[in-house]
Amino acid sequence: MEEFVFQLKGPVVSKKNSQIYSRVTGKVGKTLNYRKWYNKAVRQLTAQWELYQEEIGKKIVITEVNFIMFEFTYGSMRRKDTDNAMTSIYDLMTDCGVIKDDSWRELPRGGWKCNYNKGEDSTIVTLSIKKGINK
Repeated sequence: MEEFVFQLKGPVVSKKNSQIYSRVTGKVGKTLNYRKWYNKAVRQLTAQWELYQEEIGKKIVITEVNFIMFEFTYGSMRRKDTDNAMTSIYDLMTDCGVIKDDSWRELPRGGWKCNYNKGEDSTIVTLSIKKGINK
């Protein structure tokens, strides 16, 4: 059983709580804060994913996971919505091509742990890989 572990530096911005409505166009979009986090997180995850694929010697997309573990480290004691943060990371992993889909069939079990370290926001995600397909 293989594992892929990656770390995202900085606070995770909730996708669900970052929607804005434009009265001019009538469209719903993402806030600047979310877009900045997303672009930074894509760069971080893509670099770690490419390194992992080099280590195993093949390009894959994870199709099934035995277990996924999130370890959030919050830099302040301010209330955070961990569930929405996980949803943002699930979408990030799908968009970066790490996992095929973020449905319950591919990610059936998971857990999370939250820590506090003043001024240090980060997230470590561990995927216990059950099945992957070649790209």
